Amino acid sequence: MPIERLQKVLARAGIASRRRAEDMIRLGEVTINGRIAKIGDQADTFKDAIKVNGKLLTLQAKNVGQVYLAFHKPRGVISMMAPDPEGRPTIAHYLGAVKARVFPIGRLDYNGEGLILLTNDGTMAESILKSPDIIRTYQVRVKGHPAPEALDDLRKGAKLENKLVRPEAVEVVESRKSKSVIQVQFVGMGALDVKELFQAKRFLVERVVRTRFGHLSVERVPLGGFVFLKKSQLEALVRQPELGRVAPKPERQVQNKSGGRQKAEARRDVEAAATGRALREAAGGKPARSGEAKRPQRPARPAKASRRGPRGTRR
Repeated sequence: MPIERLQKVLARAGIASRRRAEDMIRLGEVTINGRIAKIGDQADTFKDAIKVNGKLLTLQAKNVGQVYLAFHKPRGVISMMAPDPEGRPTIAHYLGAVKARVFPIGRLDYNGEGLILLTNDGTMAESILKSPDIIRTYQVRVKGHPAPEALDDLRKGAKLENKLVRPEAVEVVESRKSKSVIQVQFVGMGALDVKELFQAKRFLVERVVRTRFGHLSVERVPLGGFVFLKKSQLEALVRQPELGRVAPKPERQVQNKSGGRQKAEARRDVEAAATGRALREAAGGKPARSGEAKRPQRPARPAKASRRGPRGTRR
């Protein structure tokens, strides 16, 4: 095996993308033959003992091939495959059936939910992370119903960690009794804290879900589950980023369930009372009020023929 730059070795082994591998090297998480590695180091996987967080690096089996996954991350899960020092659950807890050593393309916050892509293809991951045009779509549930001025202010963005974070599109997609769901889209922003942006604009955030990564949707992926993807689906993220744009939808009104039942019961009571009143008035010979149904009158019965003959004689 020829000598290669260390970040390339890590990416080819499925540890992380090259960019993430460089971060791991800078943080001192990688060693070569017992020595802490640094940026610019090279290594031979057949001759050198390379360790990541104390674990010896081994190459993937040749028959594994390239693997691409879409994972629906639950809330309270760390977006990494390595064990968490604090013992919190990671993505690896949900991918036991995957034989390849995959790594996430990007990340979601610990309390964030939604779509994460994973692969063991370092080159593909790098091309996606470097693309400036991929659209990421989030749905954020907030308390209350934001005024148009608050949405306009959100569209202006905010400076977070010395970087301007501004959404490409903002719209309210769902209104509930005391809550709203706001859909936002970001173009080529990479890792970002959506919740922090909303909090900077004084929204009270309850939930953040990444619903789409480009044209790929989390809709058909069960929570905590994953589906395999084709390489062409990930290639389309870079080649056809416009597929990720979501057309505006009319705002959906969601009625409170208990309130809906109460209104339906009240409506039935009113209808029953009106019907009963109409029947009582018809029985008493009084005309029904305007708008109420009148009780139909029965036709008069024909008089019975008398059984007596003329002058009182029986027939």
